[in-house]
Amino acid sequence: MSDLTLWNLTEIQMQMLLWGTIVVLAAIVELNTFALVSLWFVIGGIASFIAAYFNVPFLWQFAIFVLTSGIIGIIMIPYVRERNKNYTPTNTDSLVGHEGITESELNVITGSGRVMLDGQSWAAKPVTGANVPASTVVVVERIEGVTLFVRPKN
Repeated sequence: MSDLTLWNLTEIQMQMLLWGTIVVLAAIVELNTFALVSLWFVIGGIASFIAAYFNVPFLWQFAIFVLTSGIIGIIMIPYVRERNKNYTPTNTDSLVGHEGITESELNVITGSGRVMLDGQSWAAKPVTGANVPASTVVVVERIEGVTLFVRPKN
């Protein structure tokens, strides 16, 4: 049976564990977002992991992580911009800026109220901080989940 515990790890093993953890966490974030927000940290972590394996001093490992992540990030920026240029809003994103009509009063205190928008009834809350009476034309400011945040049309 191995006598290897967290407290018996060598300094090199602890550093490799640190960089391996960073790689795994950044990879999990990337796999859950597919937005290319942490891919460069995965690559920087791998470079630092390799540096730790070869017993490079920790300050140099950190510098390798920062530089590698930064360079990969700078290289990836044009690709990310090109990829996001063709962004197609989802159905709910496309409702921002549209007008609807309140079916019932939008009450700030209770958070209740409904808006008819494009033939569908939505839960809604006012962004103005004041109640909005029924049959008022409103404009969608943002959407959180299935709730519209609206303001009365001027």
